[in-house]
Amino acid sequence: MMNSYEYVESIQGTYLQNLIDGVVIMEKLKENLFILKFHLNNGINWQKEIETKKRYSLLSETEKNINIYCNKKLQVFKKQNGNVLMSEDENMFHLGVDFFIKYEQVEDDKDHVKMSCFRIGTSCVTFSWTLPKIQYGRLFSSSKWLFLINNLNLINLNLDTGAELWRKEFSDDIQKIEVWEEKVVLVATSGNQLNALTALDAETGRVIWEREDMFLDLKIIGDKVYTAIIDHTIVKLVEVDPIDCIQSVEYDLTQIILTELGKVANFKYTIQDSLVYLSVISRKILLVIDFRKNELVWRYDFAPPIQGRNYWIDEPQVSENRLYVMDEQNTLHIFEREK
Repeated sequence: MMNSYEYVESIQGTYLQNLIDGVVIMEKLKENLFILKFHLNNGINWQKEIETKKRYSLLSETEKNINIYCNKKLQVFKKQNGNVLMSEDENMFHLGVDFFIKYEQVEDDKDHVKMSCFRIGTSCVTFSWTLPKIQYGRLFSSSKWLFLINNLNLINLNLDTGAELWRKEFSDDIQKIEVWEEKVVLVATSGNQLNALTALDAETGRVIWEREDMFLDLKIIGDKVYTAIIDHTIVKLVEVDPIDCIQSVEYDLTQIILTELGKVANFKYTIQDSLVYLSVISRKILLVIDFRKNELVWRYDFAPPIQGRNYWIDEPQVSENRLYVMDEQNTLHIFEREK
């Protein structure tokens, strides 16, 4: 069957993350020693050993390089051959595309922290700012923008100066942010049993549109943005137009889900081309659906659950002709598309 998959192998003690053009697998060899395996879509594969007590905590990438922060050390690898371009000891809070943020306690002031921005490959501070501990919150960045999530506020900071460009206050908690083509900031919020998606102009913070009852897990695939509408009776995949929400397209997957599972279940998903890959979390079932044709392409059932054991699979990852999924025992299952 076209687009069906064959089980290839499983790897114990791993961590998986998608790259723009492939995946990176972190496999535990022995205590305090991991091996990083990079599988790129152009057929280039390489690996590096890293001594650390745990997996890397931060990863970012540019078109040519991969940045990994692990064991308080920042390492920059060249994508095409794995050559180490930089290796420095750092105390890092946030890792961006080509910059990182360090933070430190303000001397003689336990209530404030100092945050400093550095461009990768330089030792020069781009900017620093001091703020109350209670306010430093979470950071999110794209190649152009740096956002501070402070309680219900989203603040856009200038990456060169740290100056505040704009802020937007939401009525509910900010759960996720994605940036579409550096032009539109998509903010998923949740509160009072209601999920909402808001699109903001990245330059000004102006609200472009708002929509309620949206799934919080945003996906940007190429120039498309996807989310979902899910309740006890309905499952819809929504192809969102970032500029004009009215032009969004909904794909109803309810009948396929009910036919395969008997009821609507919690799942995580990813998308490639016109295929949506679903991990049915608690039942350990993989479904591949062609959402444009509204038909099931492939299904895989893992071994039946063992009574009394926590049992789940994580979000699937797709790279060229391979499908990857992690389970509750940190085992990575690898499938390959049949020719």
